[in-house]
Amino acid sequence: EINATQPDQVFFDNLNTIINSNHFRRRPLTVDLVEELSSERANAIYADRFADLGDATFVFVGNFDWDQLRSLSETYIASLPAAGRSEQWRDIGIERPTDLQDHVVRSGIEPRSLSVLIFAGDTEWSREDALNLRATSEMLQIKLRERLREALGGTYFVSVNGRIQFNPEPEYLASIFYGSDPERADELLAGVIEDIDWIHTGGDQESLDTVKELLRSPREEQLRDNGFWLNQIQAAAQRGEAFSEILTFEDLLDAITLDQIAATAQLYFTTDRYTRVVLLPEEN
Repeated sequence: EINATQPDQVFFDNLNTIINSNHFRRRPLTVDLVEELSSERANAIYADRFADLGDATFVFVGNFDWDQLRSLSETYIASLPAAGRSEQWRDIGIERPTDLQDHVVRSGIEPRSLSVLIFAGDTEWSREDALNLRATSEMLQIKLRERLREALGGTYFVSVNGRIQFNPEPEYLASIFYGSDPERADELLAGVIEDIDWIHTGGDQESLDTVKELLRSPREEQLRDNGFWLNQIQAAAQRGEAFSEILTFEDLLDAITLDQIAATAQLYFTTDRYTRVVLLPEEN
């Protein structure tokens, strides 16, 4: 069911519209949008997509017999239609906000607030930079939890995420997301900015060591998981990387220094360019 009247739904719809600069291809899912859909057009797209699999890449992971897999592939994959079509990613022109923006969304009557700070822009992609951003985000999240939830007691939750996507063009997207009492939204923003300034200096070695262990601990279990390998191989294939790059994680993690954390934070968590969106209750 699509419900555009729930405060959280209104908030995230507005957030997506703002961060995607009101792009036609990123419109919120509404009843009106669904009614625009055409089953005939959908069937035509489906038929076109599966009419030529000549440049498709198939990835198989798991405990299987090689000879049986080869036989099944020759029967069911080799017989798929292939007309020589070669396809590339297409940039549909979604522009991120490039200045400092502050938006308020008012919905609902419950005395609660949601706040998100979005940092986004063009960048270069490398496994090292992607892991540095992930580690930086984890360190900042730990620091914010200490300040906002434990020290001030002013927030229900804090989440920090940062990633670099490769296609269609490399770009970064980082976010700081937290809930609070509406009366304290601005106060807590000041605390968030203080902790961003802290991570700009690299934080401290204890926090970095904690984050390294948090990222290292699940790795052994992940390496035994088919889903992990499927995702890793697929991503490496899309980026044109050697599969051996998947196994560089431990070395890259061990090599992270406080100087790298500082440089990463200054590059991606910018205090002079971000988009803030705040959900507040409706005014009486």
